[in-house]
Amino acid sequence: MRSGKISPQKERGQSLVELASIFLILLLLIGGIVDIGRLLFYSISLRDAAQEGVNYGELKPSKSTTSSDVSDIVNRVQTSLDSSVIIEVTYGVDGAKLPADACTGDRIQVVVTQPNFEFVMPLISTFLGSTHITVSQSSTGTVLRPACP
Repeated sequence: MRSGKISPQKERGQSLVELASIFLILLLLIGGIVDIGRLLFYSISLRDAAQEGVNYGELKPSKSTTSSDVSDIVNRVQTSLDSSVIIEVTYGVDGAKLPADACTGDRIQVVVTQPNFEFVMPLISTFLGSTHITVSQSSTGTVLRPACP
């Protein structure tokens, strides 16, 4: 006659299976949290770089008085970042002004875009449909000098 009890060895095997399944779920959860943290950190870095470009451009809109050269601003933004990003600098409403024409009170906007931010965890790409996303941040300011003619 057998009793309805399970042997201790079978219970240990069941506990091991439960531990393995819970461990896998926890590992995926932690990996996702790390990826989202990386995304937020990178997004803040892009925002800070855009703000650095605006701060520089508010005081020095262009190194040339006759062209649309904004290479100083772009270099300033790139020194804040370690990767290849797309940097757009515009002056005036809807980018209507050239940097050489910018003067006190005009709007300056710097947009920094990383088109290929890559997730490390493959699970996130399942939900998004891709392992890469585009991260973009912008900053807007007002030109402080030179004075308008």
